[in-house]
Amino acid sequence: MKKFIGIFSVLMLLSACSARDNEKKEESSSALSSSTGSTASAISSTVDKELHYRQELEKARDEQQEYINSLSENQRSGVQTVHSAVLAKANELTQANADDQEMIHRLATELMEADNKVATSETKDTDIADIMTNYAKEKSMTYNEATPATARKYYDLSVPDEVLGNAYLNEHQIAFKFYDLYLGSGDIYQLNASYVNEAGTELLLFTEKNGKRFVFQTINKPKDGEILLEISQNQVLNQYLQ
Repeated sequence: MKKFIGIFSVLMLLSACSARDNEKKEESSSALSSSTGSTASAISSTVDKELHYRQELEKARDEQQEYINSLSENQRSGVQTVHSAVLAKANELTQANADDQEMIHRLATELMEADNKVATSETKDTDIADIMTNYAKEKSMTYNEATPATARKYYDLSVPDEVLGNAYLNEHQIAFKFYDLYLGSGDIYQLNASYVNEAGTELLLFTEKNGKRFVFQTINKPKDGEILLEISQNQVLNQYLQ
């Protein structure tokens, strides 16, 4: 009888140990499942946020572009640019979602950079670079391209902002659309590329209007802050017209 009781006690002990092991496994499995679920939820939340913010930024861009397109050319000068509208929306989203500031501004930057690449590929002819190479050889001078991201100096004025905002042709002020910027006042020319020589004393603008191409260049120094442009008569530069 004592032997039977001993065997029974051992079996009960083993059964209790097995039960405890099963409980631990279940707890571990439950914890793993909970952790995995939380991670998946976090990933899903991040993706959803990015999608939401991107859609809001694209909406701001598209609405501003539609507004600009609804205006006549003479009314577009001084209007908030598409990029400014995207930045304004990014700041608005950041104020309401401070923890996501880095994500929001990253998305805004990506959107503007993508738009700039599209604008460049649509408006800038690849032959301009070849023309400028030949023109630089003719003048024995280095010329640097000026863009909103790589501003250059023409005398003491910044290209494109200060120069394009105060340019005159035949004593009449003209305006330019450069990337998504509208600068100046008067008849608007699409600016495809601008260059300044290394001395900062000559400005070249490759433009078009109503399907016709023009090359503008400066001959004289700025006068009272006004940039005086002339239509180029240089044979190398005027290859752009062909």
